[in-house]
Amino acid sequence: MGHEMILSFTLIPAGFIFLASLINAALLSHSWFMTDWQIQRYVFHVDKDFVPPVKAIIPPHITLGFCYTPGNKGFCPDTTVQYVMAPTEAAVASSVIGLMAGIVGLIAYLQLKKRHMDMDVNLARRRFWVGFFSFMGIAVIGAALAAFILHYMSVGPDEYQCKIEKHSSAFKIEHCTREAGACNLLPAWEKQHRELMADKTIKWDSELALSRSKIDVACNETRAVKYFQILLAISAVISIALINWQAFARKGTRYDRLTKGDVGRLYH
Repeated sequence: MGHEMILSFTLIPAGFIFLASLINAALLSHSWFMTDWQIQRYVFHVDKDFVPPVKAIIPPHITLGFCYTPGNKGFCPDTTVQYVMAPTEAAVASSVIGLMAGIVGLIAYLQLKKRHMDMDVNLARRRFWVGFFSFMGIAVIGAALAAFILHYMSVGPDEYQCKIEKHSSAFKIEHCTREAGACNLLPAWEKQHRELMADKTIKWDSELALSRSKIDVACNETRAVKYFQILLAISAVISIALINWQAFARKGTRYDRLTKGDVGRLYH
């Protein structure tokens, strides 16, 4: 297989890296907006094991941040979800680097396909574009794997894969990745909210404005962002292999093309 065809094949993974990074950035931005602004994160979360202190027992006609049933049973401590930013920031970095790598891949292809690149005087240029694109591919691999690994490193130990931070006032914070929050924690809260709203013996002092459709969209988008990191890494590996394969194939046939062709035509 000639180096020209191999070089042409590099456009496929390079183009995919660019497109995947663009889609990844769009999904990440939308899911970030939804989880931070569209879906409520502060609720009265039922905790069956929670026993309120004596001072927290209040008359049925007063609401001070608790939900309760007649007889002051079934108190609900305030709970909020706080999203861990490290996986999100790493995914942003992989998207930006992927977009840059796709652009570099296109420029490298346009430069390396020129006939005069076979000449000895252009050895440094050939090596530059092969090395530059390989470097960007390695950067994509590193950023994508970092985003993927950080997601699992940020998973918490509780049933929702979050980490609970408790305070003396019974207020709790669930530290979650965006996937754990959108796919595990928020659906459970939404289901619990619907069940409690149907129970007329429980009074709530605020509405839980959760939309299941928005939660499902955010869940699908956060999972897609996670798995896009694997696709980016695989595409980058293929790109690096192809760009270096064409360089090796070009090296073995370069002098034959120079001796058989018209040197003057190499500049066109």
